[in-house]
Amino acid sequence: MDLQAYQQSPSLNGSLVMACSIADGSISVERAAPLTDLGLFSHSPRALRMRLQEKHALSRSMRACSQVPLKNGELGISYNHSTGSASFTGTMKCGSPLCYQCYYTKRLEAADKASKALSVLKSRGEGQCFFVTLTTPTIKAEEQIEGLNKSWDAVNKAVRRLCRRWEVKTGYVLGLDFTVIPGRIYGFHKHLHLVLVVNKALLPAQEFQLKETVFRVWFSTMKRLTGSEPKPEAQKFETVEDFSAASSVYSLKAKEDCSKLPLEILSLWHKTGKGLSWRAFTTLAGSDDQYVGQYRRILAVLAGRQLVRVSRFINELAEEFVPAEEKNEEEKEVVSRIRFSETFFKALNKLRLKAYFLDLVEGFYKENKASEQFQKLLELAAISLLTHREFMTDDWIECLRDSFQVE
Repeated sequence: MDLQAYQQSPSLNGSLVMACSIADGSISVERAAPLTDLGLFSHSPRALRMRLQEKHALSRSMRACSQVPLKNGELGISYNHSTGSASFTGTMKCGSPLCYQCYYTKRLEAADKASKALSVLKSRGEGQCFFVTLTTPTIKAEEQIEGLNKSWDAVNKAVRRLCRRWEVKTGYVLGLDFTVIPGRIYGFHKHLHLVLVVNKALLPAQEFQLKETVFRVWFSTMKRLTGSEPKPEAQKFETVEDFSAASSVYSLKAKEDCSKLPLEILSLWHKTGKGLSWRAFTTLAGSDDQYVGQYRRILAVLAGRQLVRVSRFINELAEEFVPAEEKNEEEKEVVSRIRFSETFFKALNKLRLKAYFLDLVEGFYKENKASEQFQKLLELAAISLLTHREFMTDDWIECLRDSFQVE
């Protein structure tokens, strides 16, 4: 049967493509039982975050992230087996650290640089590493941002001045994190996670002086700028013996569990009373419009802010990193890719199937078992490459709508 006949055939409505083949410009379709539960299309955590961003993000680039094909880009979905995440390739990315997808990239880039820099120091048998957490008082979000940025600048200058006196080089990888209390005006609490590195082992007295300097300058500057002091018990300064553990904090943030549904998130929040992570909050806001205003306000407050920073010294060390000549097959980063045509991508984009397809790919590889829906995606994607000149976006919209029962 040809594509037009396939689209118009009433006998195919509400069923699932099991196998597709193409020959002489015609599609052969084998159908299976219908999918009855398509909540994944609009109610999966990823779909909720994606819809929220595409509809309510303040910047045009965030609203259009992963929606516009790059010229000469290789369109498809890639699955990274080392991170366990799927993403679209060959599309324009916004690069925002608050984006549902680009969040991964920023965190993992910082983790990679920290890991390489610390590996260089370890190979030299020198250096020391500290993990620092610095929090802000409970004040207005705008005041938190100004106080945090200026207080960190003051701390950084004081630390560099101190280390120059000791003839020690210092650098850092900084992650600006925050938690959100849904519905509260002041329900936005920011804090810094910092991996602080020196290129020489410090004496115990020097370690104590470094810690004292960080806290003294942080507290005094925050008090001067905001009129309030952070809670002393919320601040941390720890010596890290295992260098690999220091860099993993950023990759762990990027691998945060994002599978919880809105009701689970609300239940956990009511039970613990703790603020929600950004991803948990955006999942909630994607399901309930009462939180959209708070979402947009946070975007406005953080617009143009760097949530992850890597110092010059860390970048210099990372550039010196020389990878091992060979890795075992099990240690190699493996990426699986599914390619498809531009018209196929535009169709799945218009039908809002992007989140569902990413969930399909991740589900298949993580569970390591065959999936009818995943197999269908593979077959239709392959057909799209063979028919990219014949089948237009509207053709694929009808095909995907019927195949996946999309209204």
